[in-house]
Amino acid sequence: MKATIFAFVALEGAGVLSSPAGVLSATEAECGALGVMDRSQVPSSVDADAVRKCIHHPLSHSLTSRNTPGESLTKRYCRHGYWSGCNNGYCWIRCGEQPEDGRWCWAATNRGYGMWLTCAEDGHCTGDNAPPDQACGSISKGGDPCHSC
Repeated sequence: MKATIFAFVALEGAGVLSSPAGVLSATEAECGALGVMDRSQVPSSVDADAVRKCIHHPLSHSLTSRNTPGESLTKRYCRHGYWSGCNNGYCWIRCGEQPEDGRWCWAATNRGYGMWLTCAEDGHCTGDNAPPDQACGSISKGGDPCHSC
């Protein structure tokens, strides 16, 4: 019995057993420049148990240079003619106050806080195929998930 207690105390002291700091570090390492989603900051209308780990999309075109804040690493292109579609296996939707200007965002479940919507073709991202709780997923510093293109 003493050996079991000693082993438990030794493992705990060495940090082998899970700790909140260890989990956060693993999540930060996994998300990297995509940022870690803060579950305490999501609206009450969102299912907190279905919030994804990383803030931004894995194919995000909105990541900024660490040296020049606000400078896009890759140019976004405008989406004209369609309201939603599939690109590189992920759904996107048009957004903004004037959707006809071509601005768009990556679509996610759970009002934009859940998993990124995946697809094989445009039809998977629209109409009856799209979940009713889909919304723009990436949130910028200003709160607008719809970035300029």
